[in-house]
Amino acid sequence: MPYLIVIVLSVVGVGADMLLKKASSLPNPVANWWFAAGALIFATTAFGWVYAMKYLDLGRLGAIYGSATILMLVLVGATLFNERLGLRELAGIACALASILLLSRFS
Repeated sequence: MPYLIVIVLSVVGVGADMLLKKASSLPNPVANWWFAAGALIFATTAFGWVYAMKYLDLGRLGAIYGSATILMLVLVGATLFNERLGLRELAGIACALASILLLSRFS
């Protein structure tokens, strides 16, 4: 169950990032509803973090969250914001997948 919470937190965090990306395109990026909603969503994830930290060590928690977030942000950037996937991004995806594989293999 804690692993599922971490993945859900990643999805919620990516949703907040999408709102902040929209806010960043406006003339005043921190004085608009996109920014306020993104910041509020990020703040609410603290509740899930506290629960997950009770059951997982911080290193594993951070690696799973970071890897899942990287994969989702690259996908969102490429599909919704027309960002290009270069060699560095592909290498990052490979590293994220490798870290998930290693964590699942040795846990």
